[in-house]
Amino acid sequence: MLHPDGLGATPYPHDPAEAKRLFEKGGWPSGRPIRIATPSPFAGIAQIIAGDLRRALDIAVEVVVVPDEAALAGARALVEKKLDQPWDLLVHAWFDLSSEAPPAAVHREYFGKDGAFRAGPLDDGFDALFARMAVELDGAELVRIAEEIDAYCFDNALAVFLCAPQALYAVNNHVSFGPYRTTFEIAEVTVDEGHWSRRAGGPQTATAAVAAAASKEKPGFAGAAGNAC
Repeated sequence: MLHPDGLGATPYPHDPAEAKRLFEKGGWPSGRPIRIATPSPFAGIAQIIAGDLRRALDIAVEVVVVPDEAALAGARALVEKKLDQPWDLLVHAWFDLSSEAPPAAVHREYFGKDGAFRAGPLDDGFDALFARMAVELDGAELVRIAEEIDAYCFDNALAVFLCAPQALYAVNNHVSFGPYRTTFEIAEVTVDEGHWSRRAGGPQTATAAVAAAASKEKPGFAGAAGNAC
């Protein structure tokens, strides 16, 4: 979730041969396909993942698209930890509600003992780290533990996080972006003359930028897809 350069992490190498070796070492049942479940909006992403697995592991992969009318019941079963699920991998969308402590809104939900979306066994290492973060009052130490949790999830490959570009906060070089203490609100963002939303004039806030851009073809901040600046 956090930028790997800041954690001293090395990106996972794309090594299909090693992936196949480790997969076979794990003792996957012979002849059993991998089942990927996905809600209908992410069916295309699931098919891409399935194709990668077929090529790398030389194994059958089935994609199960959960119909809209069954999505609520499936989500309830996952949250209630009725974990005899008919899938091996789940493509699932979530988002972060905090700028300083992503594990509180993301990592805990997937890996914590009380996480709504945890589908695997309890992870004592993760829970111990999160317990430290939950009672930390010092802001700088809170961020440090959050980064430690992120590194733990990365090093142990607890999940594969896929970026959704249309839902990504982005800031270009012409934006002065100071996130709030708890959220990424952009109500007070300022832009300089080089930003696409600007007309001639002095500095203005994002709210003013929206008004200034209202008559142009390009959207203002409020209409920018993906909350991108």
